[in-house]
Amino acid sequence: MKSFLKHFLIAFIMVFFVNFLNGQNNTFVRSKIFYIDSSVIKLDTLSIIPGSLIIEDVNPTQYQLNCIDATIHILDSNLMGKNMFCTYKVIDIDFSKKYFHKSDQIVTQKGVVYTPQILNISNSWLNSYHDEVHLESNGAITRGFSMGNNQDFVLNSALNLQLKGFLAPEIEIKANITDKNVPIQPEGNTKNIQEFDKIFITIDYKKKWQLQAGDIEIESPKSHFLILSKKILGMQISTQNPINLKSTLSNTFGGGVSKGKYYRQKLQITNGRQGPYKLTGNLPNATIVILSGSERVYVDNQLLTRGLDNDYTIDYNIGEITFTSKIMITSEKEIHVEYEYSDLSYAKYTLFSFNEFKSEKNSKWSLRVHFFHEQDLPNKSIQPILTDSMKLFMSHLNNETLALYPSVDTSSFYPNEILYIKKDTLVNEVQFEIYEYTAQQNGSLFRLSFSYVGQNKGNYKLLSSGSNGRVFYWIAPIQDTPQGDYEPVIQIQTPQRVQVGTIGADYQISKSLKFSSEFAFSNSDKNLFSTLDNKNNAGFAYNFNLAHHKTFLKKDTTQKSWVSSSFLGYEFIHRNFKQVESHRNVEFSKDYNLQNVDLISSGQHLFTLNSKLSNDTFGEIQIQSNVYTIEKQMFAFRNMLTTSLKWRSLQFKTNTSFLVNNDSLIQSDYLRSLNQISKSFKRFDIGFSERFELNRFKHVPTDTFVANSFKYQEASIFLKNSDSTHYTYLFQVKNVISEKVSKNQFYTNEIANEAHSSFEFTPFRNNILKGTATFRNNHLYDTLGSSFEENFFLAGINYSASFLKNFITLSSFYEAGSGMEQKKIFTFIKVATGQGTHVWFDYNQNGIEEINEFEISAFQNEANYVQVWITSNEYMNTFNTQFYQSIQIRPAQLWKNKTGVLNFFSRFQNSTVLRMNQKNTHKNFESAINPFNIDYNDTSIVHSQVNITNHLSFNNQSQIWGMEYFFKLNQNKNVLYYGPEGVNYKSHEFLIKGRPQKKLLLKISYTLSQKKLFSDYFESKNYLLNSNMIRTELQFIYSNTFNINLTYIFKDKINKLGIEKVKSNEIELDLNYRIVQKGVLQLKLKYVNMQENMTILDNLGYDMLEGQSNGNNGICTLSYQTQINDYLIVDFQYNGRVSETQKTVHNGSLQLKVLF
Repeated sequence: MKSFLKHFLIAFIMVFFVNFLNGQNNTFVRSKIFYIDSSVIKLDTLSIIPGSLIIEDVNPTQYQLNCIDATIHILDSNLMGKNMFCTYKVIDIDFSKKYFHKSDQIVTQKGVVYTPQILNISNSWLNSYHDEVHLESNGAITRGFSMGNNQDFVLNSALNLQLKGFLAPEIEIKANITDKNVPIQPEGNTKNIQEFDKIFITIDYKKKWQLQAGDIEIESPKSHFLILSKKILGMQISTQNPINLKSTLSNTFGGGVSKGKYYRQKLQITNGRQGPYKLTGNLPNATIVILSGSERVYVDNQLLTRGLDNDYTIDYNIGEITFTSKIMITSEKEIHVEYEYSDLSYAKYTLFSFNEFKSEKNSKWSLRVHFFHEQDLPNKSIQPILTDSMKLFMSHLNNETLALYPSVDTSSFYPNEILYIKKDTLVNEVQFEIYEYTAQQNGSLFRLSFSYVGQNKGNYKLLSSGSNGRVFYWIAPIQDTPQGDYEPVIQIQTPQRVQVGTIGADYQISKSLKFSSEFAFSNSDKNLFSTLDNKNNAGFAYNFNLAHHKTFLKKDTTQKSWVSSSFLGYEFIHRNFKQVESHRNVEFSKDYNLQNVDLISSGQHLFTLNSKLSNDTFGEIQIQSNVYTIEKQMFAFRNMLTTSLKWRSLQFKTNTSFLVNNDSLIQSDYLRSLNQISKSFKRFDIGFSERFELNRFKHVPTDTFVANSFKYQEASIFLKNSDSTHYTYLFQVKNVISEKVSKNQFYTNEIANEAHSSFEFTPFRNNILKGTATFRNNHLYDTLGSSFEENFFLAGINYSASFLKNFITLSSFYEAGSGMEQKKIFTFIKVATGQGTHVWFDYNQNGIEEINEFEISAFQNEANYVQVWITSNEYMNTFNTQFYQSIQIRPAQLWKNKTGVLNFFSRFQNSTVLRMNQKNTHKNFESAINPFNIDYNDTSIVHSQVNITNHLSFNNQSQIWGMEYFFKLNQNKNVLYYGPEGVNYKSHEFLIKGRPQKKLLLKISYTLSQKKLFSDYFESKNYLLNSNMIRTELQFIYSNTFNINLTYIFKDKINKLGIEKVKSNEIELDLNYRIVQKGVLQLKLKYVNMQENMTILDNLGYDMLEGQSNGNNGICTLSYQTQINDYLIVDFQYNGRVSETQKTVHNGSLQLKVLF
């Protein structure tokens, strides 16, 4: 549905603007293909408009543009000998030429005095030029196909269009249109994120009305009950309509396909563990996709900021959130997350209309009417596809949103599916009908889908298996108690509908008194398949507010005014009223001791009385009283005092509340107090803070404390600096005592001592050092007095600096803390040939896809599988460390213009980058925080990723000769569900290059490398390869239009864990011919001779032979790209591969690109 609407929208936009775009004057838009054969390339005879040059697949840092004389200066030598395609816009004047009316000789000749004339140049030329380019367009539309004897016929298409400018003097347009549908969300490790596949078009008329189409974010209107933040794919129209000279009506309305569903989740945290924590939506134990940027994370009612440098990061694709070293996650913290997640159960549409009326004649009145509608389409199920029996099953449910449905279906044999057989088994004289995994290809086979139902709530467990997918096995119950975690069922959701409408009004009674009110109604159906309980679908709510605001006159001009604010409010919510998003704060349930908000089945009343007095000099004080009742269930009374007072250098803050809650069975009283006092000195501030909570639940019939009663005390002292631009610091020590109830008495269950420090220091210019560290010692006690001690450490430090005019530049980062690691499973999914990353070889000839039979394809045009990670519900506690270090040494920044020895050293340049990411289960603290412990044989390391690169060059900027040295070290280890697996790679490469003649470039390199694969489960993935490679490359630049590359490569490989050896000789000829004003022809011919000392099979054979066959192999690649006119490019490609033992492979593609 979403894909259809997206393509329909794109087609509509293209048809709407095709005539207009065809009518534009594009005389000054040009595109061309050029060949890089020198460091300076002349693009045009006219000057180029700054910012208009786009070179395809080239980073702007690799070149420098001189707009005046239209020349490109190549900064990256790796671009030499390549063909490039670019688009740009020119001005019909060459500013590099000299234009003059009088020669400058007449003022420079001796004895001649010249008085210049004043020349007024008309702006008519500039204005006419501006009129011609008032609408800018950029992008292309591509259509093509590919085919071959090892793949099906595949159609390819792409659209990318950007528009900006004016359709008419008063109509502005902005658009970004693409048909790219990126299957993954962007990374959530930065404060600001970019959505790569976002499309939109905006038309603005006189700032009075605006049309938006594409990806739209709906924000909450001015309303008390209608709170929402939704992402849709559709259309929105906003208007500002003056009804007459005295009144204005504002409208925002639209609709489209909903992208996600809102959910508020309280995280069940583990003491001292930074995460990741799972976000599940309303699908327990499921893996969901979070809509990027939709989350709001609260810790103790404080909103956090996303980003590695801030409070948390989030993986939108698997719904996991991890907290950074800035905040330690402990058991006393309450964490709530609000977010939208992709709900693929049904196609869902949204309609909305937000309207507000204001009268200038009587400015005291304002009226607003809003409506929102969101509904699933019951007959448009997506995942799973509903059968008639499923619909019938849901029609007998009441207003339930989630149900478990058996997922067993008969099937024929398929090599890429996990299949089962049905059998009977006898355990303790009890017969069970079970399903068992099978590899047989005949007989009665069944396809099962399993769902996690909770620990010891199912009869199946996950099996460690090498199959391509998850395999489950049955485990017998013990005394009728299940011993497994999974069942052959699927979670199905009922189609739902929610409608919310509001009518609100504001009336300014006087300058200091304002009345506001809102009435809301809802029509919510949790199960559109069922008519049961439909009488409970409709509900309503309303509120009345009276606000008073007054400023007291100050005695003289040296004093600040006092401001008094008062608020009186009443709110009623019917038992059936449902909202899109809750309008109450995330800790409302905690404030009133509500155990389960979803179980409220009666009307709710909330009375609020608030009074506040504030002054800019002395601060503010606020008192609030609330009466909250649930009809026939509960009565609660809450008082709250909030102050923030200042007197000279003293500051005092408090937030204290007391709650009394009564119902028929449970009575509770809840005292919460947070106080802080601090004093400011000249260079620092010192303060004391205290947090106290006492929450007592009593069972009325027995007059005993309920188990969820608790007492919490926290005291801390802090020291921090006063305002400073050069450094900041904070030191804090904290003591925590927590008590619980046992046998109707409070007992101490936890004592913790915590120390925290953070700082940011700028000792010198271009030097920044900042960090944070937290240590916590916990003592846990049980009801018998036994204790258990645990320590938690969390730290992060970041340093960046540059010295001696960037002669030395370095950046360092280290972070350590406790976390969790998930036991992951991966599977391979088949895709269109050429669109994947892996290929499958049936090594054991059993016709079944197995994990160890997939290889990273040596030839991209043959890759037809992709690797997909499957998340599990099993986590292990780990200690996590991250380390990053980069150092760049560039003597040329200091000694480039020197002579002698200093000039010689200025030709050197070195860059080193080190990245380490490790998760371990070490008991020893020093070993746990050490990121340099990279022994892959250490069983305490459950995840390790090490990347070290070093690049040393001499005379690299010279076009005559130079030398380079590369070092690479990559180590990866993962503990998968079937055991640890990893790869280690290390290489040294020496390269020397020179230009013996102007048209010749010679490169010679030697590479020594070692690659080790290890796997506990798959024996075929255990080998150690040593490799020697000599590469000689000769580039002959015959002319600006023709060049030849000739490459010879010799490789010698040996498996040090066996006797397998392979020697290979490769010769590659690369021809590039640029036909002037026609196009570019490229031909690559490659001959490979592989000689193995024995027949090498399985993973080792594919790695050593690099996907080739023993003996003679040939590869041919032919491509021709031509630009027929300024707007049309044709691209043809052919790939062929031949060997002695495999069939010849032919693949070809044809592509047309139309430029805008």
